[in-house]
Amino acid sequence: MSHNTIPLQDDLGGIRRFLQEGRELLTLSSDAIEGMHAHIDDIESKIENIHQNALTVGIIGGTGVGKSTLMNALAQKEISSTSHRRPHTDAVIVYRHSDGVMPAALHESAVHWIEHTHSADAIRQIVLCDLPDYDSILKAHRESVLLFLDTLDILVWVLSPEKYADGQFFELLKQVPKARENFYFVLNKSDLFFSNRPADEAHRELASVMETLQHYLRDAGVGAPVLYHISATEAFTQTQLSFWNQMAHLRQEIFHQRNYKELKEIKTSNVDRQLSEIRAILEKEVQRFTALESVLRDTVDEIEGEKALWIESITQAADEWLDTTVRPLFTEKISNASSALVGPGRLVAHIAAYRWNLVPGSSEKRQQQVEKASRAIVDRLIAQYTHRKETFISALYKKGFTYPLPDQILNMINPDQIVRDFIHQVEHLFQSPLDLVPPQTFRLFKITQYGLYSIVGLLFIFAMAGKESWNYIFHNPSISGTMNFLVTALFTIFSPKGLAALGSLMIVSLLVGYRCYAGFRNKRDKKVVAMLALFKRDIEALCDDALCALIEHLKKNHAEVRSIRTLISGLHSPSLSEKG
Repeated sequence: MSHNTIPLQDDLGGIRRFLQEGRELLTLSSDAIEGMHAHIDDIESKIENIHQNALTVGIIGGTGVGKSTLMNALAQKEISSTSHRRPHTDAVIVYRHSDGVMPAALHESAVHWIEHTHSADAIRQIVLCDLPDYDSILKAHRESVLLFLDTLDILVWVLSPEKYADGQFFELLKQVPKARENFYFVLNKSDLFFSNRPADEAHRELASVMETLQHYLRDAGVGAPVLYHISATEAFTQTQLSFWNQMAHLRQEIFHQRNYKELKEIKTSNVDRQLSEIRAILEKEVQRFTALESVLRDTVDEIEGEKALWIESITQAADEWLDTTVRPLFTEKISNASSALVGPGRLVAHIAAYRWNLVPGSSEKRQQQVEKASRAIVDRLIAQYTHRKETFISALYKKGFTYPLPDQILNMINPDQIVRDFIHQVEHLFQSPLDLVPPQTFRLFKITQYGLYSIVGLLFIFAMAGKESWNYIFHNPSISGTMNFLVTALFTIFSPKGLAALGSLMIVSLLVGYRCYAGFRNKRDKKVVAMLALFKRDIEALCDDALCALIEHLKKNHAEVRSIRTLISGLHSPSLSEKG
């Protein structure tokens, strides 16, 4: 099949795929879609038969002008010989490819014709008709031959340097009823001009003959004759043609006419009209797809631009719960690990926990708070989704869509699975916030506390022993001196002075313990703030993932809609070839 039918077949294939892949998005009924498929079947059947309509080319000329050689040169293979002509001087010799179909017009013709088949693929879709020599046609047959000429698509008139001024030729030309624009004139055997003479002289003579011939043709009624000078013998026997040989141009023109006829056949068989009807029906559907594609693209752009505000709005719903529930949980978890506080510091920590009621309430109440917070976050996300869905639907209505929208369009902005995944992830995160609390170690802080309390204790003992004991052990450093120092301090403790000092020790120890507790609380609070920030980032990450999933969902739908639309956006029709 010729390449001219390929664009139409591509069009029909694209329409079929469009009807199939976009079926759920189309406003057409099932009966209408089936009817369009039936129309396409009919068009494809007609296109399939177009290539069987061969181009009929008539070759006419006088005796000895080389018609047979010209046909062989066109076929690039020997299909004609003088033996075909000898028994049938008044008959038309028809040369058809063995796989080709004889044009119906030839069957209906009254003129006598003889058929020869060949296997020259170069002219598979061209039927060559070797007409009787015009200078040997009997007057009784001339009228039927002239009528036969009108059944041909194009007519090639062949002359030679010996007969280019033959009066019979031009007289016959005036009698032919066929349109002059379908005539081609060939001056064959032009190699005779270049035989045994200088090239410049040969050129001058050839140009002179061509000019005279054109003058004769115009006088015969051919206003703008298409004239070629060739050597069919050279074209048939040699691969390299002389620079003056226009055989390649003649062959190209004839095959161009074949393609032109094919397009004409398509139109005359109502293929173009039927395809235009289908395109007219699909025009509104294409506009809908273009509008849907545009709204999807705009929705993606808007969500990407508003994503940061969406995330901020959603995480704000968790702020109160983070402060009232998660903060005490984190504080309790770290406070319960307060074996980091020793001595009076631990006592101060227990007193502070009781005084400010830092320990959260019951697990049932905590569970209620968790569910309330997770529900608030999910509801905020769903509210954002709902708002965007309403905006999406409103934009489609403004683009000409009518109520109700197909479910497949609604599902483009209704990603239930994304919402379900988000709910599950939020609930899992809120059910186990303490998993974010890393193991706490305060080894250095404990050592520091032990050191402080030891210093206070030593100062207390030195104070109880008195100045004399200090001087004695300083000047007599011995075991007996040390024992004397300790015994003196021990007896002093149980004196009124010692009891007062013991009270001071307790007060100082509590003050040191409170200072240690304050240091621990600062460390704890900083860790809690850091963990709250980490927890909030986890919530933001979940929101970001949900919004990214929605964006990807919309982009996927946009790509699918675009893919379906482009199935027919490239059709060979201006109205349907506009890119959306």
